[in-house]
Amino acid sequence: MLPDYFDPCKTYFKRMISEITLKIARRLKYQTAKKILLQFVFRLKGFRLKNLYCLNNNRFFIYHVGNWFIPNESFLPAINYEDQFIKCKNESLFAYMPKEGDVILDIGAGLGEEVIFYSPLTGLTGKVISVEANPYAFSVLEKTVTLNDFTNVTCIQIAIYNKNGEVQLSLKAPSYDAATVTESIENDQICVPSIRLDKLFAEQNIKKVNLLKSNIEGAERFIIETLSPELLSMVSNIAIACHDFRYNRDGNLFYKTKNLVMDYFRENGFNIHTRQTGIDYLDDWVYGVNKNL
Repeated sequence: MLPDYFDPCKTYFKRMISEITLKIARRLKYQTAKKILLQFVFRLKGFRLKNLYCLNNNRFFIYHVGNWFIPNESFLPAINYEDQFIKCKNESLFAYMPKEGDVILDIGAGLGEEVIFYSPLTGLTGKVISVEANPYAFSVLEKTVTLNDFTNVTCIQIAIYNKNGEVQLSLKAPSYDAATVTESIENDQICVPSIRLDKLFAEQNIKKVNLLKSNIEGAERFIIETLSPELLSMVSNIAIACHDFRYNRDGNLFYKTKNLVMDYFRENGFNIHTRQTGIDYLDDWVYGVNKNL
């Protein structure tokens, strides 16, 4: 056994081996080879990777760690359920923790990064309605739900908008979760189905929502445009990611939504609060509780 003063050397050596192996694994084309190398990296980090799913030409990944299938856009040296849950609790679940029997309307469900927590928390008597506009992300969301055997989750591939029909989805951003709905037509856009929130409530026969979560890159303005006060009376808690931080970065007024969202929910009987962490995207989350429920 090496003396204690060798520990920093061992740590440095492990980190270097991990980084080199990960760099090689990223470049490999075949999923089996990528998985074998990544399993080695996971072991160096103290985790066990049971399986790896590479999707959409290695753009997205699902990691089978422990009893969970965890989706992510990044090719990671390690990931686990507990750390991802901490992240979720610091964002959409910061103000309200769902319980057995709850109904969650998950707008902007992405790859299912949060549904892996929403589904177990709401249980067999609860329901999660996961809405995602991006068809590439949606395919991963469906696979995440299937692999985890989440029978209480309904997945819907559609964009929340102020019109029912179709809308363009811009794919300019390097990350899928920054895609934005737009009426303009350019080369980097795709056409996706769209729906008003009032119609979604009717089609899904929604009678109550214990948590309305939204993270849709400025399109939260269409939530307040198409969710009537009558329907809003069915909503107990909100966690809405606003995107003023994107407006502050590039000046696009489409993303300046925080005051619009806060004012609308306050006017309709919600106690509203935000945070002051100094981290722009976290401080743009708006949380609220319906005072009438």
